[in-house]
Amino acid sequence: MTRFRSLMVSVLGDIDKTNSDRYFVTVTCLVTSFFLMFLCYFHLIINLKIAPVIIAGSSSILILCLYFLVRFTNYLYIPKLLLTVLGLLMLDLTWYSKFLSNGPVLFFILIMGALILWVWEGKSLAILLALYFLNIAILFVIDYNAPDYLFRYPDNKIRSIDIFLSFLFYSSLMIFLLYVIKKDFIRQKERAIRADKLKSAFLSNMSHEIRTPMNAIVGFSELLENENDYVKRHQYINIIKNSGSNLLKLINDIIDLSKIEAGDLQLNYSNFSIHELFTEITEIYTLELLRREKSDIKLNCYLPDGDYVIYSDLIRLKQVLFNLLNNSVKFTARGSITFSCEKKRGELLFSVSDTGTGIPEDDQKRIFERFSKFNYEGMNNEGSGIGLSIVEKVIGMLNGKIWLNSVEGAGTTFYFSIPVMTGTRI
Repeated sequence: MTRFRSLMVSVLGDIDKTNSDRYFVTVTCLVTSFFLMFLCYFHLIINLKIAPVIIAGSSSILILCLYFLVRFTNYLYIPKLLLTVLGLLMLDLTWYSKFLSNGPVLFFILIMGALILWVWEGKSLAILLALYFLNIAILFVIDYNAPDYLFRYPDNKIRSIDIFLSFLFYSSLMIFLLYVIKKDFIRQKERAIRADKLKSAFLSNMSHEIRTPMNAIVGFSELLENENDYVKRHQYINIIKNSGSNLLKLINDIIDLSKIEAGDLQLNYSNFSIHELFTEITEIYTLELLRREKSDIKLNCYLPDGDYVIYSDLIRLKQVLFNLLNNSVKFTARGSITFSCEKKRGELLFSVSDTGTGIPEDDQKRIFERFSKFNYEGMNNEGSGIGLSIVEKVIGMLNGKIWLNSVEGAGTTFYFSIPVMTGTRI
């Protein structure tokens, strides 16, 4: 990630992982706030009236507060509503203080309608559009009955400067926002096309993914029926058990992904010990490494403070860690796998690190996409390509975030953090 890209992600959020509405409102709030600061300075320079200076300055501060609310909290609806109403009210007041329909602001109230259409939908859109048209009617009544002195500029040259510079500034803002809308539309379209192609590829591969363990279960069940040798019977039983486990995991992943997409996946919070969870994981994956004949890989567990008793969803946290560790086991032939948890700045930071194949930079950009599978030389082709997508979505439901560092050929570390919830004892 370039330095500029990293700066943009820290200021505006990751466009590939942030909800489209949230990203647009974040950009709108930040850009509009700085635009209004500049407009405030412009009003001071041309020295027309003090009212536009006060309106632009106070609006800039309020909208900057909305930016922080949208960017760094989970609130969206209320800031979006405040931005819409405040934006319309600010334009109305500026229109009134800048010579009503004889000035430039009325044209930008028109563009405000297009922005309302973009950021709202359903009943909220109908209500806000009704409010918008009512607002225009009220402005007409005010304009129609206003005394002549409210329309008068000091002279025509000042009027020309005000109108054309205002057009320049407001148009620059609107063009930028429309550019963001256009880019978002193109990105969503490309994402939908890519998701459709990935889903088609996933469905075409799914028959193979299901058929392989099913064939093993059916085939070795038939062999087991006629086999008297104890060693072979035990071998067949293990193959049937492993195939059944793989099939069940695949089905569970598909069900979980469907529930997440439909918004039906429920979280069940409780207090539990991270130390106990890590002890269980260590026992499971020590056996898993033996089963996969990777006993030379060293499994490390790191808890710097001994234990944390946290309030979260134990089942979903296990699911996340199991998915990440399964990938580490799959893509690591030698070296070590390390998982850890520590408290940092009011959050619990988890990591799963390995010395495996690493992930090329191009693949890192698509690592959390649904149905994505990456096959590297010397590694097996197991998996459905939806595990990391589920991981990202579950962590999002836990109000956390996930990221990774990886060097091709040197290994990968996945990090994820979840907030310390009310009820947590640390």
